[in-house]
Amino acid sequence: MGVHLPRGLDAVTALLAVLKAGAACLPLALTCSSGHLARQTLHCGVRVIVTDTRDAPRAAGTGAVWWASTRSEQASRPAGECREGARRRPVRVRPDDLAYVLYT
Repeated sequence: MGVHLPRGLDAVTALLAVLKAGAACLPLALTCSSGHLARQTLHCGVRVIVTDTRDAPRAAGTGAVWWASTRSEQASRPAGECREGARRRPVRVRPDDLAYVLYT
C-alpha cells in the first residue's frame, strides 16, 4: 500500500495500519509529480494509496485505488458506523515478509 501523506500523526497512523493489516508499505513523496507517482506505484505493484483529500487528485492519476479522508470527516462519523459489519481476520505475518519499500 502506498502512503501519500505529509509527515505527522496521520502518516504514522497510516503506516502502522498498513503493517497491522499485513501489507507492505511504500511511502510516497508529496513533492513528486503525478507521472513519477504513477511509475512508482506501477513498478512496485501498489494497488491502494492512503492519502488526504488535498492530495487525492495527484494519487488518482496512478491507476491505484486511493482512499482519502480527513480528521473532520472521521470525527463526523459515528464510531459504530466504522465497526458495523466488519470482521477481524487474523493476519499471519512471518519474519521474512516484506514490511516496506524505499523507492530511490
